[in-house]
Amino acid sequence: MKSEGKETPYFKTVSRPYLLAKTLSAIGDVQLKQGNVDAALKSHEEACELRETHLGLRHPSTGASYLCLGLIKSTKKNHTKAIEYVEKAIALFEDTYGDRSL
Repeated sequence: MKSEGKETPYFKTVSRPYLLAKTLSAIGDVQLKQGNVDAALKSHEEACELRETHLGLRHPSTGASYLCLGLIKSTKKNHTKAIEYVEKAIALFEDTYGDRSL
C-alpha cells in the first residue's frame, strides 16, 4: 500500500491490529531469546506503535510494550533510554491502576 510516494508498513493496514501487536511481541520475544536483538527491537517497536495507535497511551498493553522496549534497550546497553521506557510504563500503570499497580 502506497501513500504519497511512501509505502505504508503492512502492520498499519491490518483489520485486527491488537492481534497483530500480540503476535509481533511474541515474535520479538523469540528473536530476543535467539540473540537477534535488533530484530526484536523492530518487532517490539511495531507492536508498541500499534498499541499506542489503536489501544491508546493509557492501555495496560501499551505499558507492557514500554517494558519490553526498556528491556531491549538495556540489552543493547542504552540504559538511559531503557530507564525512560520503564519509567513511562510505571507512570502508565500508576495512572491506570493507582495503588493497585504496586
